Amino acid sequence: MKKITRFIMLTLTLSLVLSLAGISYAQDDEYCLGLGEDDCELYYELIENASLPSSTAFELAIGFDGSIEENDNDPEEFSASFDISGAYVVDEDAIEDAFEEFSDVDLLDASPRAFLNLFRGTVAGFDAELEIDYMFDEQMGVPPIGPFNLWLVDGVGYVDFAPFSMFDPSLTGVYGLDMFDLIEFPLENIEMGDIFDAISDMGNSFDMSDFDEDTFSADNPDNPFASAMPVVLSEEEIATFVTVERADDDTVDGVDVVVFVTEIDLGAAMEVDAIIAQAYQSAVQADLPEDISEEDFAAALAEGLAGSTITVTEKIDSETGITMQTTVDANITLDIAAFSALSGEQEEGSAVFNMTMDFSRSDVNAIDAIELPENAEEIPVEALFGGF
Repeated sequence: MKKITRFIMLTLTLSLVLSLAGISYAQDDEYCLGLGEDDCELYYELIENASLPSSTAFELAIGFDGSIEENDNDPEEFSASFDISGAYVVDEDAIEDAFEEFSDVDLLDASPRAFLNLFRGTVAGFDAELEIDYMFDEQMGVPPIGPFNLWLVDGVGYVDFAPFSMFDPSLTGVYGLDMFDLIEFPLENIEMGDIFDAISDMGNSFDMSDFDEDTFSADNPDNPFASAMPVVLSEEEIATFVTVERADDDTVDGVDVVVFVTEIDLGAAMEVDAIIAQAYQSAVQADLPEDISEEDFAAALAEGLAGSTITVTEKIDSETGITMQTTVDANITLDIAAFSALSGEQEEGSAVFNMTMDFSRSDVNAIDAIELPENAEEIPVEALFGGF
């Protein structure tokens, strides 16, 4: 049973990804999936006109819990949560200046320093701060040593070492390092022409005769990447397991938002031929027993995931199209009996997995700068080579 469960959990994860990929196809092709004509038009108009904010604060909360219960054994339960908060500010002028400076450089005569300066200028135009905290069940053995605080200011990354003081009391303070300075030294006398020549020499020794246009086709069963390629679904196929509706308008951080709710039925998704074919191929590549047919595998997935859903709630600024809040609720119950039957065994029980992810913005386009703590100190790269 344990071996079969391993395959099923793999394909379950894949199924979730594929189902969400179907949503992206629906948005690209403007499938309404249950929305009225006016609401559907509004939804895609907001998406098309949306732009990323130049500054914002944000919070991301992720929590999950579950249990595995087999036969009459006591259930094995688990839970964990992650809380991430922060803010960022984008200096669009600084990024534009970095690209303008690079545009004057001849590509083949450019030194890696020119590329490094481009990356340095781009990253320097993006300042951010981040706080990460977590909590795991005690039996999972992960010590609660957070929260962790990180900053990126003027291209320098900073870390608050306070959480690590429980291992070494001397680990305190906020220290930063410019990674671009760190990698600049070995690039002093190299030009891009030399790199292109080296790549060309590698290409001349690489035999491409074993590859053709069908090698990486999704229809090729020997394609090692086939299980990771997106499934192309029609509107009719997506509509069998995805519905979208408009909920009551709301406000987030004082901003008027329109609300759309997408419901994904995982059990129904397992009855879509294209999804089943890819899920089965993934399991076969992971050594699923050869005597399990695709038909039996599909029936087990559909039965085992019956009633499992993912709900995505989007709250979108009605003026700017910026998504102010996104909530994902996954409620998945895996019927073990349906999968144990594949191997001719009789097992009873279930594996339950619940996850909630909530992402929200505040102070959109209202943050002027990211401020470092007063005790923050940048470590010169030379100190890493010469000692502290």
